[in-house]
Amino acid sequence: MGKNFKVTYEEIEDILYLGKEEKVKFSLDLALPSGDIVVDIGSDGKIAGLEVFNATEFFSMLSKELQNIKDAEIKVIYSPSYTSMSINLETKKDLVKSSNLVIPYSKNLAFS
Repeated sequence: MGKNFKVTYEEIEDILYLGKEEKVKFSLDLALPSGDIVVDIGSDGKIAGLEVFNATEFFSMLSKELQNIKDAEIKVIYSPSYTSMSINLETKKDLVKSSNLVIPYSKNLAFS
């Protein structure tokens, strides 16, 4: 996915959105102990974005740190039965937070 995507943070709802500006074909809802995540899938079957609820808990960051994200990167590895993502956030004060996520998603099954 790389660095060519939009990053927004909604402080009141504590939601962080990372995504490309492209049409979303469908979304997957994941309930995790640290917060719910919605994974947006583009028309090409690849991940187009992530919406992270309870973002302060998920990334172990303060809301003021999430408001000051200057760069973000998502590295995605697709396998036959799951997708693995590494999410890196960098604040304006050069604080870097990373998180990994594995979801049961197969591009081939979703589009067959």
